[in-house]
Amino acid sequence: VSSLGRMGTHAQEAIPGLLCVLRREPPWLQTKSAHALGEIGCNAPSVLHGLRRELHSPDEQVKSASAMSLRKLGDDDPLIMEVLLDVLKGQLQDLCWIIDEDFLLEVGQKLQDIANAILEGVPALQRLQMLQPVHQELLDQIDELAKFACAELEPFVTSKQPMIREQMEHVWLTFQEIRKHLAQEVLGHWRLEYEQVLFGS
Repeated sequence: VSSLGRMGTHAQEAIPGLLCVLRREPPWLQTKSAHALGEIGCNAPSVLHGLRRELHSPDEQVKSASAMSLRKLGDDDPLIMEVLLDVLKGQLQDLCWIIDEDFLLEVGQKLQDIANAILEGVPALQRLQMLQPVHQELLDQIDELAKFACAELEPFVTSKQPMIREQMEHVWLTFQEIRKHLAQEVLGHWRLEYEQVLFGS
């Protein structure tokens, strides 16, 4: 499945099969299928429908992969942002045994504020500005965890270092997708305003 994604548009004939896989268990295979559909780059209605359906999946990785692929395909479904915010909160919570609890509460509240802002129709630029403090806090936290993950520690923690690095990579990737999604929304709004001024529509 992963190799199909790397083939890009040459793999479009495999899309019906990937959509069948996307509807089935186990979740790890659904996740790979969702990623592959995003990499292929075909935004046919059947692909968008299949990925949107998985935004409601009980599995976090399936939801995350589907949301990221929809974003790659240019879908503007507002649920994508809500899913990515939920996924990010879940990924941070998975690190609760090593991340400061106050940090988790503070960042979690800021992410919830952004999710609420979506429902309240707050403009994308304002939501992007709300995300900036989270950006710096995550950078600081990742820096601290990077030092921790590379330190010579007791055997139990040392054995967990690869998992810590992998989890933080997932956190950062999800956060970057949220930033890109918001930035595209802002640019789309500005482009629409420009066209309205230019063409008087």
